[in-house]
Amino acid sequence: MANDNALTKVLDRIVQERGYQDAKWGEQNHTDEWWLAILGEEYGEVAQAILHDEFGGNHAGTLRAEMVQLAAVAIAWLECMDRRGE
Repeated sequence: MANDNALTKVLDRIVQERGYQDAKWGEQNHTDEWWLAILGEEYGEVAQAILHDEFGGNHAGTLRAEMVQLAAVAIAWLECMDRRGE
């Protein structure tokens, strides 16, 4: 890979966020429909961060954090699928 260090830093941050999510919410075992709704909410926060960066707003400067949360939720969904044996 072109920059293993950058990838490692990003993945470490996502793993850290997954730990935070588990500590906050416990193990999450939702249906795929619920996971899609949760992921959609996180996607909306990414869009909001971009708009606030462009036009101003109290979520300006949060894009990276929101992207990490989005990725962590996608991983949580995959973990749930594994627990279901998929």
